[in-house]
Amino acid sequence: MLDRPIQAAAEGLPINRISSTDLRTVDDRLGAIACLNDALFLAAAAIDEPRHCDALQALSMQINKDIASLRDRVEDLLEMLK
Repeated sequence: MLDRPIQAAAEGLPINRISSTDLRTVDDRLGAIACLNDALFLAAAAIDEPRHCDALQALSMQINKDIASLRDRVEDLLEMLK
């Protein structure tokens, strides 16, 4: 892949190589990851050591925040492509 949009344009290639279908696929995959992360959060409750359970659940909550942020960015990009 070319490093810069100007270089891509000079080569006669489209500057924007991502489509709304690509972004929807990314969003779907993020949704699947979020579901797995939710399962991890629930499974962590079965850990007998409270500090390990709490740490794993805190990590899971941060992952959910990061996924939500990425999904918001995907939505922003989809709007830009319209």
